[in-house]
Amino acid sequence: MQRPRNAAVLSRRARGVERAEAILQKAKSDIRVTGNPIVRWVLVLLGFVFLAVGAIGVFVPLLPTTPFVLVAGACFLRGSRKLNVWLLRTRFFGRIIREWRAHQTIPRRAKRIALVLIVLSFGSSAAFFDPIPFVRVLVAVLGVIAFVLVSRIPTRASPLEGDQAGSG
Repeated sequence: MQRPRNAAVLSRRARGVERAEAILQKAKSDIRVTGNPIVRWVLVLLGFVFLAVGAIGVFVPLLPTTPFVLVAGACFLRGSRKLNVWLLRTRFFGRIIREWRAHQTIPRRAKRIALVLIVLSFGSSAAFFDPIPFVRVLVAVLGVIAFVLVSRIPTRASPLEGDQAGSG
């Protein structure tokens, strides 16, 4: 007997939550907070700065979110157990970090959105906003570089998929 579709979706979500909790438990055991209090404070401060820049990147097309959130996660990992666990438990940013730590990938949907925004923002900047030809070419080249770099990051179809999902 087949389960209703909603039950299958709930089961898949439950597996995703279980996997997230397992990653969180592993993260708690992997935390290597530095012993120097000055370094800890600097790391925590940098973590908040990178997290703020990543949050701004959600709304500003040219500013990427994921790299800044990953750097913030690395700062909190070495600077504060509490902040590291807090960041991993946040609904939006925690998912990005857990996905990266577990599989070294980003969700395919996030990658598509990033690539479209790169094309739109760099393309429109190169075409319409810079009156100097050299600057137009420079913006276009930087856009191509950003597109290539983001397109090379491995992806998974969904963070809730099992380990059988391939990257690409």
